[in-house]
Amino acid sequence: MPPVAALPQQEQPLITISEMTCRDDSKSSQLEWLETNSLGSYASGTVSGANTRRYDGLLVAWLHPPVGRFVTLSKLEETVLVGKQHFELGAIQFPQTINPKGHYLMQEFRLDPFPLWIYNVNGLLLEKAVFMLPGENTTVVRYRLLKPEEDRFAVLALRPFVAFRDYHSLAGENDAIHRLPVREEPALLQLRPYDGLLALTLYHNAVGFTVQPDWYRHFEYLEESNREGDAWIDLRSRCGSTPQTQRLCSASLERGRSSASLPETACSRGRETVVEGV
Repeated sequence: MPPVAALPQQEQPLITISEMTCRDDSKSSQLEWLETNSLGSYASGTVSGANTRRYDGLLVAWLHPPVGRFVTLSKLEETVLVGKQHFELGAIQFPQTINPKGHYLMQEFRLDPFPLWIYNVNGLLLEKAVFMLPGENTTVVRYRLLKPEEDRFAVLALRPFVAFRDYHSLAGENDAIHRLPVREEPALLQLRPYDGLLALTLYHNAVGFTVQPDWYRHFEYLEESNREGDAWIDLRSRCGSTPQTQRLCSASLERGRSSASLPETACSRGRETVVEGV
């Protein structure tokens, strides 16, 4: 029998979640993703965008092996401004309600090979990706418009929420936290909320960055409620930024790293926007 030529294999995403499932928070908040960096640190969350466990966060860093993981950067809240309208992409579970409800804008979620969301923002398709750099305590968050339109202008505003707590514990509003950044430069903002811990460095390409420290109260973790444990936490928002939607922005735990190396490293992997660590 003559050999049969193999059909070309078309690469498919590992997992695809439909628009209907993404927009149903009762389902999408039960679907969880995990990214690791081979050092024991990780990023995790849900398809809906709402953190449901005390262990969730964009940068959960292993600072003191074999113990000592800390939730440093809990999440980013994203707002897209299109003309005079603004659209919230995030989802936060509070007691008895979710606000904002950014999952209603989701068109698709893929694991390809890292978590990737596509939002339909008033007709504009915005892609968000989250991944970690191997061998570094660095989480990258990338945003890009899939089909930019010359006659439409969009602005992405980000608000980081920091925790800096042991990942087994929950925390509330307190006076021990340092309110102001320890370092502020173009494309870089460094925070050290508590003495004795490493600094969290936010790399960004924002056209503006406003430091507005404030507490946001009573975030609820539903999976903790189901386990009949403590389920509420207060998080500190330190600032807001306005990056360009087609470029790179990032946040990280820092140990003497050059600020110029992060965007170059991320872009070399074919990605455009970043949140990173130690």
